[in-house]
Amino acid sequence: MHLQKLLTRKTIAPYYTQAYKIWNERPIDRVVSNDSEIVILEYKFGEAHSESHKKQVKKYIDFFTQQNKQNNKTVKAFLIYGIYSEIITIT
Repeated sequence: MHLQKLLTRKTIAPYYTQAYKIWNERPIDRVVSNDSEIVILEYKFGEAHSESHKKQVKKYIDFFTQQNKQNNKTVKAFLIYGIYSEIITIT
């Protein structure tokens, strides 16, 4: 499945619209936010699923949660495995 098609799935498609502000696209692949949430999107290509990927993204979640305590924004994250056409929600 092509990346473009994968990114149009309902799970993550909203995070590629103008409804969200893009924070950065490196070293974390993509961080977007709106008035109520911050969303981390981490891509993996040609790599097998790994607990280290989940741990990495959980560290990002912890960082953004700590940084945004005042704003009360929800922080969520997704691991996107392009080669497997799979999107995993990380909590």
